[in-house]
Amino acid sequence: VKDKINASKADNMTAVRQDINSWSQLHKNKYNIIYTSMVLHHISDLDTTQKHLYEMLTYNGYLCIIDLVEDDGSFHKDELDFKGHNGFNPDQLSKILEKLGFNSISSHVFYEGIKETEGSEIKYSLFLMTARK
Repeated sequence: VKDKINASKADNMTAVRQDINSWSQLHKNKYNIIYTSMVLHHISDLDTTQKHLYEMLTYNGYLCIIDLVEDDGSFHKDELDFKGHNGFNPDQLSKILEKLGFNSISSHVFYEGIKETEGSEIKYSLFLMTARK
């Protein structure tokens, strides 16, 4: 992401790699846009994470989520130590965000792909969800 920011000469963006559930400089700042891409399904303490994302946004700021549509666990079946989620049902995730105070929530499936693993093909889908504080 840093390379893309530098290549576009954007001076109003910062890429940050940080555990959002650990106290850090991140929590002292407010952001206009926060996006996650294929991250949330790896986080076990989703309640804390979503609360922090909400708190870190400016008023009218946007949260953008790209993640897996819920599956039967096939996507990470080769990762024996995987302790995350098997993707999300966008309707259920939308309701959770709404309870936190987000509004103008919308989502749609934008990608359907195939992941090859151990000689088999696993179909999966990704969704994009946006929500405003």
